[in-house]
Amino acid sequence: MATGAVEIVLGDFEQEKSQLRAIVTQSIQSQASLFVGRFLSDLPLPDGVRSRWATSKVVLRQYGCSLYVNAPPALADARRAEIGLEEAETALCGGRFDRVLLSQFLTAVDEGLLTAADVLQLVDARPRHVALILTGCTAPPALRLRCAGDLEASRVDFLSRSRR
Repeated sequence: MATGAVEIVLGDFEQEKSQLRAIVTQSIQSQASLFVGRFLSDLPLPDGVRSRWATSKVVLRQYGCSLYVNAPPALADARRAEIGLEEAETALCGGRFDRVLLSQFLTAVDEGLLTAADVLQLVDARPRHVALILTGCTAPPALRLRCAGDLEASRVDFLSRSRR
C-alpha cells in the first residue's frame, strides 16, 4: 500500500480475511506501525493470528459482538462502533501509526451503525503520510464518488485515492 493512500477493499468475508492477513503481514515485514480495528466482531482471530501479529508495532482492537453473525446489530453494536470510530480517529491522527486498517468498517456503515459522513470525515482527517484501509461488502455512494477517478477492477473491488 502506498504511503498516504486511501484504499477501499470490498468483497465477501473470505476475500476480506485474505486481504487483512496480507496487509498485516506486509506491515510487519516492512516494520510499519499498524492499527487494526475490527468492526462487528469480537470473535477470536483464526489460526493463532493474534499471536503471530503480536508485535510492538501492531495494535489490534475489536468493536462488535459475536452474535452479529447470527442476528442483526443491536444497540450494543452501535455503541461499540462509535467507540471504534473514536479510536480510529485517534489512531489516524495521533502520529503513532503508519497505517490504519478498519476491517468491516464499511459493513458497519451499511448496517446503519455509522454514517457515510463518518467515512468521509476519516478520509478528510487523515494526515498525508498515513495509509487508511477500509474494508467491507459495499461502499457508500459518497465514498465511491470521492474515489471514482481511480477505480480498478480485480477479483476484489478495489478503490484507491492518493491524497494530494
